[in-house]
Amino acid sequence: SKGFLVFTLLLISGPSLAMVWKAENAWDDVWEKRYQHWVKNNWTEEFFMNEAKPIYYKFSHDCADAVYAMRLVFAYEYKLPFVINNPSKPGRTISNGKTRWDKLPEEQRVRKFMDYVADMTSTRSLAKDTFPIALDDIKPGDVYVAPDVHSYQIVNITDAGIAEVMSSTTPKAPRFLDRIPSFPFYVPEDTKRKGDGYRRFIQPQNIRKSI
Repeated sequence: SKGFLVFTLLLISGPSLAMVWKAENAWDDVWEKRYQHWVKNNWTEEFFMNEAKPIYYKFSHDCADAVYAMRLVFAYEYKLPFVINNPSKPGRTISNGKTRWDKLPEEQRVRKFMDYVADMTSTRSLAKDTFPIALDDIKPGDVYVAPDVHSYQIVNITDAGIAEVMSSTTPKAPRFLDRIPSFPFYVPEDTKRKGDGYRRFIQPQNIRKSI
């Protein structure tokens, strides 16, 4: 009967699982420039302490969590993919396609995803989700990483060539970010493996390629 056919089709197709958010755009040079502009103008010390944005309000973070959140929030706001390496499963990734929080409204899914990424990542994983850049190419949205030590978000480059950076600290907690002028205060040391220094997030389509 028609009713039996519909029931069978529903069983085959199963329930539709909601992603954290659906990507409608793709990273390219244009979106990277928009990201740089957004970081310079919107990524501020009080970003996680603004009651007007309940989705991000009082998000608990340390230095690496804040770096990942900078990229994640922009990706969510502009419906871009967010893809990083899974530190606990080599060869696998963590992305906005995750359906673990399928039953929750979108804003709650995003907050759960932010917490999940924060729990899974660290300054060590940042070295694998970013690539080294030249000093004369540093832009807002880039990061400085010292694995197992600290990380900074680069939020502006002054006309004098000084990088303004923001950072969080340990332990994880809801807090204002610290902002200071820094360049060239931080000097890369891991010259052999190039795992530290000034770096830029790898776009999703390149995440599995070698540095």
